[in-house]
Amino acid sequence: MLRNFLLDTSPTVWDAVRREPLWGLAVLAAISVAMAFRRPIGRVLAKLGRHLFQAACILLFLILLVGLVDELLGPAPDTKAAAALGATLLVLAFGAQSGQHLLTRIKKIGPLELFELRASEIIEVVREVLDEVDVEIGNAALTPRAQQAYGRTLALVRHVEFSGATPTSDRELKRYGDLLLKCAQLAGVKGDWWVAQWALLRVRSLLGKRFEATKVAYNLGKACYRCASSVADGQDLRRRALANFARATRLDPFDAESHFWLAFVQHDLGMFGPAILTYQKVLELASGTLLATKAKYNIVASRIKQGKLDEALADLLEIKPQNQVEWNALFAATEDPDLRPLLADSRFAAQARWWLQRLSDPTAWDI
Repeated sequence: MLRNFLLDTSPTVWDAVRREPLWGLAVLAAISVAMAFRRPIGRVLAKLGRHLFQAACILLFLILLVGLVDELLGPAPDTKAAAALGATLLVLAFGAQSGQHLLTRIKKIGPLELFELRASEIIEVVREVLDEVDVEIGNAALTPRAQQAYGRTLALVRHVEFSGATPTSDRELKRYGDLLLKCAQLAGVKGDWWVAQWALLRVRSLLGKRFEATKVAYNLGKACYRCASSVADGQDLRRRALANFARATRLDPFDAESHFWLAFVQHDLGMFGPAILTYQKVLELASGTLLATKAKYNIVASRIKQGKLDEALADLLEIKPQNQVEWNALFAATEDPDLRPLLADSRFAAQARWWLQRLSDPTAWDI
């Protein structure tokens, strides 16, 4: 019944397909070209365009499938026609699954590269996904919606990378770089630091060091430092983090966050003198903030590492939390092993313990 219905309702299409099976592929190619050059007008039209292509694939698949069955069950099957129909059906099935990105999945044919397409459609899909969670990138944790969007974004980015659809024009490269940067920021919030590092390095390889230079340098520094903690010998990654944070501070001398992280890595690498100087720069740039309070405490830790316990104690006694948030951040100092040399020295132990005991009581501070 399905065969009779299709033959009765589309005799022209059926006759054309019987005479030349590649006609179906020509129709698909025409639709693909039309979509590749269309200007997206909102998300709804983009989604309709993708479904239209898949619907065309499914319709042609059904028509050709009926033709193949009819050919094979006929009194004198034509093997060449059956083979052509079978090959066309495979392409149509692939198109129904891959949607409008069918031709980006088909690789180069000799030097002509007939089916090589740009990644503009894929980039547009990624942009739509990320636009939904753009305001959530700076949060301490991803919402379930943002986590789902991050998973979809990562899958689409991997598709671009491994399908041969990497953009080539300057405009599309910049759009793709923006999306990779957002993907890296989401990966950092989620804790996927190796993914974040890869995405940021990919941005640099595609667009050079000048593209979003400060933002890339800062985020790459954080990614390298976080990755260092997950390997046995992370010194090389820490040095990379140091170089990136130093670059970020050169590009934006007024960014307190970049200076703070630069000092943090300097301390971690045993560069205690430079770390103190950089933390003091943070105090100038972010006076009266939580970041400044953290910097004051970290100066104490660096002075202890230098063996300057008298200066460390003087700095420690000057630290006073101004609000509940600062007190919460400082409370970890009550169990900080970096303070042990200060507590073990009889000259400074009493005052250091007094400060720690007072710190453990939030009512002792005017907050």
